[in-house]
Amino acid sequence: MAGSPAGDRRDRVQVPDGSPWMDLPERLGSWKGAHNRLRMWAADGTWEWVFTALLAQADADGANDSTDGSPPPPVAHREGPRA
Repeated sequence: MAGSPAGDRRDRVQVPDGSPWMDLPERLGSWKGAHNRLRMWAADGTWEWVFTALLAQADADGANDSTDGSPPPPVAHREGPRA
């Protein structure tokens, strides 16, 4: 991908919210290394670059067309509210 940050690994991982760092898959290396990478990306502007690119893509696709700038309404969960 043109303009992507150095060290782009394109490795997608989905873990439940609130999971401890130590529960990351071993293939990502040490949890301390993963945590440090995320901190470095925050410090060097990588996340800002990603969010800006995502917003630009959404604008180009027309997915970000709101007449008054307000966010979309929340989506109800199928299983209903949490107890």
